[in-house]
Amino acid sequence: MDTLLRLLGAQTNSSINKSVNYLVIGTLASRDWLYTSHGRKIEKALLLKRGGSEIKVIAERRLLKYTR
Repeated sequence: MDTLLRLLGAQTNSSINKSVNYLVIGTLASRDWLYTSHGRKIEKALLLKRGGSEIKVIAERRLLKYTR
């Protein structure tokens, strides 16, 4: 996914901060997601969103629909 996004002109980042516009999440989920590094990124994105950031969380599957 990272390579595809870069080919499309996106800048990718491994961490969440105020400059991030989108967080792309995979389709695999677990009830323990909050305790993983991916879960922490989702949590941080939602906290930033509540704080006024315009970050959008999008599923990888949905993003792929728009890139075809």
